[in-house]
Amino acid sequence: ERWQNCKSVILAATANGTMLSISSKWGMFKRNMLFFKARIWQALGRDIVTRGTSYAGYRAGLIGTSELAGKRLPQPLVTLGDKYVLLDELLGDGFCLLLKQSETGRDLDAFQTTLSGRVLTLGEDFTDTKNILARFMNRHQALLCRPDKYIFDAGESGNQLCNELMGALSQSGIGDAR
Repeated sequence: ERWQNCKSVILAATANGTMLSISSKWGMFKRNMLFFKARIWQALGRDIVTRGTSYAGYRAGLIGTSELAGKRLPQPLVTLGDKYVLLDELLGDGFCLLLKQSETGRDLDAFQTTLSGRVLTLGEDFTDTKNILARFMNRHQALLCRPDKYIFDAGESGNQLCNELMGALSQSGIGDAR
């Protein structure tokens, strides 16, 4: 599913375990000084956490213009009927439009037929019991997710996002999306 990210987490955990299991006094001193230096940088406001994360966002490519464009979509446990599933299982392998309120329209229909995109409405098609997605979406009513679970764009209208995606795909030469 997200093998590259899982691999990064495993490698980071292994490196951290190796670092913490140092037994020589000189090695422990060097490690502690690195931790101390990191705490100072953090106190000065330098971002030391996201620099090394495997969940880097995109700044270019197939993304839109909102502040959520290019970020990874969270993967909370959601309820589908009476069972809990990961959001990724519900989204499938293609493009997916997440809506706070149900919508219909020509662009949305084209998105579903041309790209086999899924359209899911929070509270109707599934329940986000901890409101992780609603908080993540913030003021946006719609969020369009790419197949790699990075966000294409977020906005007020699902139809508008679908239209923008189809236009971006047409311009990039990926295919005649329109």
